[in-house]
Amino acid sequence: MPSSQTSPTPNGLWARLVELFRPRLTARELRDALIWAAVIFGGFGTLTALWDNPLFMRMTPVYRWDFVLLGAEALLLGLYLGLEGGSCAVKPASIGGVLAFLGFGCSVCNKILLLIFGSGLLLTYFEPVKHPLGVLGLGVLAWALFKKLRLRREQRGGIVFPFSEVQNSSGA
Repeated sequence: MPSSQTSPTPNGLWARLVELFRPRLTARELRDALIWAAVIFGGFGTLTALWDNPLFMRMTPVYRWDFVLLGAEALLLGLYLGLEGGSCAVKPASIGGVLAFLGFGCSVCNKILLLIFGSGLLLTYFEPVKHPLGVLGLGVLAWALFKKLRLRREQRGGIVFPFSEVQNSSGA
């Protein structure tokens, strides 16, 4: 199957970077990913009381980082769940999702953490590191998405990441 990709011109560096990381999504996958991202953003944002709602009340202040982490997690999880393909990275996706959720959630409102550590320890030790923990979770989630994209590429025989083709051709 001939490749339709050509070598980039020096002026097309940005286009090459976009092409490098842009998976070829079908319309159905894009629709499903956007639906999942919207549901996750609305559900997790309401559950963690990042905005006022009649269901939950937040005990700790809301920071801008909370919205950044929520938006990034919604996008990554939406893409992960919207893509067709194998389930090669379910554990990393789950771990990354939980860590990212802990990064923007209310420490005191999380009953499991509250039972294990108590409110004093949570506010003293967990609250200062929750945003870096959320960023770590996003990294694990991005890695899981990358693994799923690679598996998808191998299953379809198409190129999702151009550098994969170079690595495979040099090893053959």
